Amino acid sequence: MDVTPLRIAGKMQVTLPKPQVAGGPAPAAPVFDTVNINFSYDKSIKQVVVTLYDAHTGEVVREIPAEKIRHFIACMMEMLAPQFEARV
Repeated sequence: MDVTPLRIAGKMQVTLPKPQVAGGPAPAAPVFDTVNINFSYDKSIKQVVVTLYDAHTGEVVREIPAEKIRHFIACMMEMLAPQFEARV
């Protein structure tokens, strides 16, 4: 897929508060203190893609929309494009 990084004022870091667990065990899911956010434009689906990275490890935490969803949208757009082509 053809993804182009968007030019937004530098790198963005967000510090997330740790969830408070009242009287219970620690959460099973990993807790990320700081994430880097990357905005890019996917030309194949004509949408912005948001990728969240763990600031310490560089691991991708979440991608919105997910790769599988982007692939599905691109396939649907390719299949339906002939239906909507303008004929003069």
